[in-house]
Amino acid sequence: MPSWLKNLALGTLLAAASLGLPAVANAATAGPVDLGTLPGDQFSNVAAINAAGVMVGVSMPRDSRLIHHPVRWDEQGRITALPTLGGEQGDARAVNGAGVAVGSAWDGADGVRAVRWAPDGSITALPSPGDAGATGISDTGVIIGGGSDGHGGQVSLRWDRNGRSVVLAPLPGGGGTDATGITADGSLISGIAYDAADHPHAVRWNAGGVITDLSPGYAEATVSAISDAGVITGTVTETGQARPVVRGRDGRPARLGWPAPPSYAQPRAINSAGVVVGTGAVEFAQDRAVRWVHGTATVLEAGRRSEAVAVNAAGTAVGNVESVAARWNADGTETSLGILPGGDASWATGIGRNGTIIGMSDTADAWHAVYWPAS
Repeated sequence: MPSWLKNLALGTLLAAASLGLPAVANAATAGPVDLGTLPGDQFSNVAAINAAGVMVGVSMPRDSRLIHHPVRWDEQGRITALPTLGGEQGDARAVNGAGVAVGSAWDGADGVRAVRWAPDGSITALPSPGDAGATGISDTGVIIGGGSDGHGGQVSLRWDRNGRSVVLAPLPGGGGTDATGITADGSLISGIAYDAADHPHAVRWNAGGVITDLSPGYAEATVSAISDAGVITGTVTETGQARPVVRGRDGRPARLGWPAPPSYAQPRAINSAGVVVGTGAVEFAQDRAVRWVHGTATVLEAGRRSEAVAVNAAGTAVGNVESVAARWNADGTETSLGILPGGDASWATGIGRNGTIIGMSDTADAWHAVYWPAS
């Protein structure tokens, strides 16, 4: 067995020298840039950013954060409303390198449709058996999402660049499915499918919607993310304990280093080089931000509650430390990203290929979408 697949032996996070030591934190940055809201709204949230710095998300009114208005921000942070299908609401969830955004929009009859917005903002409804929403898009224009099968059940869907839909197959005799990610070329989709006993399995679909079970023999398995190279990260459950793993294109799980129970770790994201980030804890300690390189774990913030949620191709990870957004460079150097004036907390939720970070921060009376320009 390769050495990087072996579990690391340690007692507590603070004593975990074998997991690596975080670098000394830099001084805090100047703070986030407020992306604001549509006129008349008070809250906003940014969901995704592409390589050019275009961002998408939602803006919400003061009287109800349950009403979502889909929006796009350009690379300078200027907000534009995206159209719906005649209804009041919508939700922009993802954007690809060409600036094509996807999500959901209400029609005039209170139906919810999966939609695609072109770079000029024009909207196209995507066919589906019932109510549906799109959640991801590849750089080749392939879209994934999910919704109702029209008979009370739930299905996952794939739309090609021309909008033609395919229902992603469930497990034989199984139940619902959840598509969680897609490669940049659109050839592979990762997700979770439930068997007849309602246990989750890590699965992968090809372009034709054919399913492959990646976790036979395990009680349960989950998928957190898929890289552009088709490598998947998530967990497998053995003897009642979820263990972090990666799966190559052959689908076989390889352990990510972490101590035995009662510790746990949850991968959250993976980049094209196979670097994984997430959270972990040992002996019921608070969550700590973690990075895995070639299967070996490094605790990025050993002393405080923290999590890492996204990583770009350069190996820069982002997340938060004690409810303040944080960035970790590839060498582990930590930088606090600050909070909007009048606020108490901020969260980094994603990072673009050029290093631009997206997230949210509170102000004196609201949460706003924010970004931190690449440094």
